[in-house]
Amino acid sequence: MTLLCNIERLGLEALAAALEPPPEIDLLAWAEQNIVIPDGAFPGPYNPCLFPFFSEILRALSPINPCRFVTFMGSAQVGKTMIGNIFALGMLSRGRGTFACIHPNEENAVRWSKMKLSPLMASTPGVCDQFPQRTKDAQASVLYKERRDGLARLLITGAASPASLSQITVDCQIQDDLSKWEMNPAGDPETQAESRSRAVADAKILKISTPLIMPNCRVTKAFMSGSREQPYVPCPHCNEYQILTWENMKANLDEAHPENACFTCIECGGIIEEKHRSRMLDSFEWRPENPSAMGYHRSFWLWSAYSPLQSWKMIAHEYFQSRGDASSEQTFYADTLGLAYEVVGSGRPWEQLRDRAARSHYARGVVPKGGLVLTIGIDCQLDRVEWVALAHGRQFKRFVVDYGTISKHISEPDCQHNIDALMNRTWPNYCGVSVPVSLTAVDANYSTDDVLAYARRYPSSKLIAVRGNPGDAAPRIARIRRERNEKKGTPLKYSHRFFNLGVAM
Repeated sequence: MTLLCNIERLGLEALAAALEPPPEIDLLAWAEQNIVIPDGAFPGPYNPCLFPFFSEILRALSPINPCRFVTFMGSAQVGKTMIGNIFALGMLSRGRGTFACIHPNEENAVRWSKMKLSPLMASTPGVCDQFPQRTKDAQASVLYKERRDGLARLLITGAASPASLSQITVDCQIQDDLSKWEMNPAGDPETQAESRSRAVADAKILKISTPLIMPNCRVTKAFMSGSREQPYVPCPHCNEYQILTWENMKANLDEAHPENACFTCIECGGIIEEKHRSRMLDSFEWRPENPSAMGYHRSFWLWSAYSPLQSWKMIAHEYFQSRGDASSEQTFYADTLGLAYEVVGSGRPWEQLRDRAARSHYARGVVPKGGLVLTIGIDCQLDRVEWVALAHGRQFKRFVVDYGTISKHISEPDCQHNIDALMNRTWPNYCGVSVPVSLTAVDANYSTDDVLAYARRYPSSKLIAVRGNPGDAAPRIARIRRERNEKKGTPLKYSHRFFNLGVAM
């Protein structure tokens, strides 16, 4: 018998290779050195300068970062899938263990594997050689891939079946399209998926999705429970860092000229145009609202205005086309704004409002910086009157300054005397200057006659009675009336004494 190798040495080398700790993985550096995008708007080697907002997310996903959960919530077509692909291939090619990519159902899993993952694996040197395609079982090669050395494997599955999430231990996982996950026969699939990594102390769990509808949007809940990192860019005129918000863009839109869509700097008032975007992205920063969570759960939010894959003109077009239709507005909120759509009439839990107020940067009873005009809103109940003082500023910003309760019904003299004193009261601003109340509005949906009788004591420039409209028809009705009157040459007349919110009566 002829020995072609030393069997004992071969065994020891195999044992040493298995026991050797895996090399440190820097996913950002790995992506720059290895990823080649096969198609799309920017084919070729991965360029972090085109998508600077990905760099910090990839650092958070690298094993050297201590956080366990990473959530990326955003608009459609901002690169969430690319982040997942880089995470999967980087960990599979350099790491060890079992990696799972979980989709809402198996159909989505197969589509992702064939249309997204396989082309990227084939175009990335050093990855395609490590994962040969199986020829005997084509379906297995789509939903299961194993590295040649057997030290790393990828399981692609759906969340709809509890059996697909059992009997496995997962070192890293992607929960893709998380908002579309539905309860399966065994319960909550998100909890089931996370339990697969419970025994792995340094597991990484990536949650990515476009949001859907609140209050039950999974990715929005995940984002809110993490560090809530927001995208900041500097103004091209004064260098003031700020978030490019939809409210800011919306205030500058002109339906006749959507190509002029822009933002206004919150500091200097300068116009921020799309031509400035690439220069602003060069100095892009993520800033957390909840930095205490960064060691365990980092969460990021991004919308289309930051992505070079969508123009601001297109965002304006999509808004004007969706306006007035609830289904289209829901799609616009999710796919373009990257925000969960809230159904009219549903309110936030009071605990959430309480916690948000506790994080306020200004004290109760003080008009903060940016508050220019002070108003009071009054709601009448059977045995009391509830009031809130609001400060209003540019870009439709509002600040809750103070609130309180006045006992007794509005028809009683003591209650009316206290309301009189409230309307004549002033509040100090951040500089110590007293700010008077510019206008008071009292809700006349309850005890209408008593409210109107009290309102007649004041001119409409001081106090108005209002009635709310819970639907979305009021602004459209007001616009239609205004346009109709303009065509007829008739000025729009407002009642001296009674207003409907959104529609003058």
